[in-house]
Amino acid sequence: MQKIKYGVLDKLLRADLSRAEMDFILHISHYQDDTGCVSGIYYRDICEALQISYQTFYDVLRSLQAKEIIKVDKAFYGDWDVTILDNSFQNGITGYVSTGDDLFLDPEFQKCGPQEKLLALEFLKIAKNPSNGGKYRIGKEKLLEKYGKLFSVTKRIILRYLHRLKRFFVMSITEGIYYIRPNAHFAEKNSGKTDTELLREHVNRFVLRRNRATYTGKEGKEASKLLTQYAGQVPDNRTLIRLFSEAVLESIRIRNAGIRNRYKWNRRLNPKFVHRLLQEKILNQPQMAK
Repeated sequence: MQKIKYGVLDKLLRADLSRAEMDFILHISHYQDDTGCVSGIYYRDICEALQISYQTFYDVLRSLQAKEIIKVDKAFYGDWDVTILDNSFQNGITGYVSTGDDLFLDPEFQKCGPQEKLLALEFLKIAKNPSNGGKYRIGKEKLLEKYGKLFSVTKRIILRYLHRLKRFFVMSITEGIYYIRPNAHFAEKNSGKTDTELLREHVNRFVLRRNRATYTGKEGKEASKLLTQYAGQVPDNRTLIRLFSEAVLESIRIRNAGIRNRYKWNRRLNPKFVHRLLQEKILNQPQMAK
């Protein structure tokens, strides 16, 4: 679910986000399930992806919690389950901005500051509303005043933001009216991965890490395919994640049944064995047995 609901965007616009906080929200939005939860957020992965320090990572978690934008649950040593509050799509997919568009993959966009990124999200939200005909229409002075007040910056700064965003939006002024529409080159999802692919890869990575499994690239891909193969047979993502994790751990335990010292266990992943165990666990689920 590479999506941010309109209500969540409104909160972000008023939250005075730092660059790290904004980038964190955009990054984890790529891996959330339909409840807005991202399981297995690992501090090293985030720090590497966003080029931030460990301390900044912890500061971001605390700050976004205090601003009531996320909820954080300690799930395992070194990682967390993070939920973007009010970003559930369980009751249908309506009223959202897609963070999966090519815009968000562009290196120049990634260099933008938090307020520029928020302004881009706001433009996408308004322009893509069917009633607006694919464009955002607003008086120049009203635009400068509205967003200058919202971000607590001068009109000159807003003009600077607009100049930076011209790469991603087609902007024109006619008789004092701004017409802003997304640049078609950045407005579609062409080069990024699908929601399913991103979620599958993320889940596979953190489950194998939690179980300290060792594996080749081929073995990792074979295991990750199980998450797609059985997604339709399990009622929700969290149940599938739990069963998959249990199957991986059980496969390791069985392989090392005669070794008491866990530090001496052979933790090499066996995708075929995990597959068999996962099948058994799914069949033994009460809802599957009916």
